[in-house]
Amino acid sequence: MSLEKNLFTTAEVAEYLTVSKCQVFRLVKLGRLKQTYLSPKRVVFKKSAIEDFLASCDKVAA
Repeated sequence: MSLEKNLFTTAEVAEYLTVSKCQVFRLVKLGRLKQTYLSPKRVVFKKSAIEDFLASCDKVAA
């Protein structure tokens, strides 16, 4: 999966990060990954939120 589009489902984010969907929700709960609600039951992730999360991981690893 590439980051060519702007909105991603939980499953797509999990696949891209090579983690489980549960881990994606843990990252949201910890405030490390921001989610966006399209409706009360529909959650997506913006490309910018994924990029921000990955940038924060690079800072921790350095």
